[in-house]
Amino acid sequence: MFKHNTYVNNDQLSPSKKVLSNFLDGLFVFIISFLLVNFASIPILKNNNHFKEQINDLTSTVCQLYDIQEEAKLSYRVSEEEIYTEGKLFDEYINSHILTSYSYHQDKFNEKQIAIDDLSNKATYENDYLGYYYVNYKYNNNINIEQYNNKTPKQYFVEDIILGSDCATYYETHDDNIPSLTSDVAIDLYQYLNKISEKSLYYNDLYSFFSNNSRSALSDLNNYEPYNNLYIRYTNIYKDLAGIECLVLILTFTLTYIVIFALPQIFFNDGLTLGRLITKTRLIHSKNVALSLSLNIILNYIKLFFLVGIIGTFSFGLSILAVPLGGWFNVLIFVLVSFVLLIVDFFFRTFSANKISLIEKFSFTDYVNIKRNEYEE
Repeated sequence: MFKHNTYVNNDQLSPSKKVLSNFLDGLFVFIISFLLVNFASIPILKNNNHFKEQINDLTSTVCQLYDIQEEAKLSYRVSEEEIYTEGKLFDEYINSHILTSYSYHQDKFNEKQIAIDDLSNKATYENDYLGYYYVNYKYNNNINIEQYNNKTPKQYFVEDIILGSDCATYYETHDDNIPSLTSDVAIDLYQYLNKISEKSLYYNDLYSFFSNNSRSALSDLNNYEPYNNLYIRYTNIYKDLAGIECLVLILTFTLTYIVIFALPQIFFNDGLTLGRLITKTRLIHSKNVALSLSLNIILNYIKLFFLVGIIGTFSFGLSILAVPLGGWFNVLIFVLVSFVLLIVDFFFRTFSANKISLIEKFSFTDYVNIKRNEYEE
């Protein structure tokens, strides 16, 4: 291996060649990282006993959380590890309240040629997704009952949850029975849900009402000790798994750095990467001298960091990267920074006169052609 102190003048090096060199390095980073993650890292993790135990514990904990949510009638299980979406829950909630309204105003429904035979699923305090929690489950399990403000559970539900909302005029009360939708509202919703009419005057308002109160109830469940203990356990396991996967991501990038940046440097002299080797260019100091080893390492790591966001998101997803690993720290912060830097670098390179990147601008470096005799020596 031979080190040259001067290089071919870069006046004739086209901007497209600089861009192509960086593009190839980025492409190699993506390909090699993707292959390492999906065909090495993930298979190794899946066969690691500790990782498998943590996955099993996480699944078990999630199922127990779902059990309590379903017991409180704040969710509905489709399968062991899947529950209804909020939208599906809302449709179930509305349909049950349409039936309740029908039981009070059958004549008005019939005027609209609406006849319902089966009323077995009408809303009651025993099956309503909101009513059951606030009137029965919350009270029976002593969950933050100070919130009732010396009212009975039913008084609190009717006065604070129903009549205290923006949708108060959409409901009517019935002594000890659960509040029901007014006939006009219920008929409007029935026609909309059954595609008799294309629009509903009340659907969106009631969806917001249901969403806000169901989320508030789920949050309130954290005051229930068995649920809170499970939730803490879930977050700790998830954090441990996220830490392991982020460590794997770091190791993956280290191996990628070695393949794309370190090995060409060792075997083909200073200033080279795989992309530069293919385009027969190299990065040098603006004074036409070779980069020092330390500066070359730093610049290549910065280039790799610019690509962390793309590879990390494709490999593990934002949900894993966003998990706090201690205090405020999570990998997502670095991912977002790398995304921003990548975008800024793209525009800087696009609109700069000689198509240089941010790295080249602030490190006073530039690309030149490799002298042909460097391949022959």
